[in-house]
Amino acid sequence: MANSTLDLARSVNAKLEREKARLNKIKSIWPITSEIPGVNLLLKLFDVVYYTSLKAEVGRPVVTRLCLVNPDKPEDSPPPMPRLSRWQIVPLAVRLPLTVAALVKIAKAADPWTSALAVFFDKRDQPYIWGLIDQTVHWNRMLVREGSGYDPPGLFNIASTGVADLSVYRGTSLLARLRQDTLLETENDVFWHGPVSDRLAQWTKLFRRRIRKQITPSIYDSQHDVVFMCNDLWIASLCRILIHIQRYRHGGALLITNRNQDLFPHYTVSYDRLPKHLLQMAIGNIRTSIAFDAIQEMTEFRGRRTVPTKAYIEEILAKGEVEDLEESLTGTVHFISSLSCVDGLVLMRPDLTVTGYGVEIRTSMEVNTVRLSLAPDISPETSRLIESNHYGTRHRSMMRYCYSQPSSLGFVVSQDGDIRALMRVGGEVVMWDNLKIRSVWFENWTSARSRKEKAGSIRGDVK
Repeated sequence: MANSTLDLARSVNAKLEREKARLNKIKSIWPITSEIPGVNLLLKLFDVVYYTSLKAEVGRPVVTRLCLVNPDKPEDSPPPMPRLSRWQIVPLAVRLPLTVAALVKIAKAADPWTSALAVFFDKRDQPYIWGLIDQTVHWNRMLVREGSGYDPPGLFNIASTGVADLSVYRGTSLLARLRQDTLLETENDVFWHGPVSDRLAQWTKLFRRRIRKQITPSIYDSQHDVVFMCNDLWIASLCRILIHIQRYRHGGALLITNRNQDLFPHYTVSYDRLPKHLLQMAIGNIRTSIAFDAIQEMTEFRGRRTVPTKAYIEEILAKGEVEDLEESLTGTVHFISSLSCVDGLVLMRPDLTVTGYGVEIRTSMEVNTVRLSLAPDISPETSRLIESNHYGTRHRSMMRYCYSQPSSLGFVVSQDGDIRALMRVGGEVVMWDNLKIRSVWFENWTSARSRKEKAGSIRGDVK
């Protein structure tokens, strides 16, 4: 059954009410004090954004981000000492009724990557635009692991990033997404749960083994949560590549395999800067943690009022090295993503070395059906068989290859921005869409902790 903006409004209203009750129950220091808008109010807001997304400017869909912010009380608990990069709301001298025509016009000055519009409801329950919000670029960069930032202001924010494609967030958490006529209330967290996560765990274990060998087992084994830190670093880099391929809006594909059979690259390379940087970054993070712990031991546990110069310099140097690596890692991720602009897929080894791009798959094996899974773990309740001819050439070639090479893992990015993961599970190809690729480390830490079996214990997991 097709979904509509009414279903989106009902879902968002219900989730906000539950979240408000939960925060009150645990007596959170960041409660929701504002009144949750009713379904009819939310419907008015979502309808305007939805119909605006159907418009086009210079042949491109209108994209924008709106934050529901009360102008009389923009935030419940402002920080006592906000950083200079924190957002600021710039009020409009004259408030504008939130209509499709007005939003199409003002959206040109509110690129959802860098800014947002502040909206609210008047006494007649009509939505209006009352300001612009700057510095949201830092929040977006935080979600793609390229910096830190603050959540946008307001009860929630709604982003329109494509035709009839609306996503509603509270902070970094997705409340619901309406994609054309399909309501999605959760994202597929395949990177931390299910068969895709299990496949990645095989490769991240090899990554951790290299780290442990280089930094010495005794140092590695002494670190708290070192398994998660290494896995998160590796997985986040893969997600960042997919995000930047998505932002090109031309479609693309990424294949991770240690096989060459049926693969014909137009451009053969050996680009290993990413695995080298990941190794250096993980070691740098461990050294920074050791230096910080040493200073904390001196000042907090031993009561010293001064810190030896050597300890201070070691921490500063370790932090500086990590910051340099972060900058270089960002450039490396962008470079790899740009290779997807050539027709054909980007080919990577399980250690994330790029071995080719513009790669053509020429396997003759046909796959007539694939299993579409709506959850990370596969079950009859959350998956169904679909015919492969519902998808384009890029998807079908990846289906054929993943079936013929069971140890491979493929990702396909559609021109409309959808990202799908494909791999063979048992005797069939399974495909996951609506992937959770934007996240912050704490969300990933929670996901990793919720697994019934973590990828090894904190100590000695890769001996």
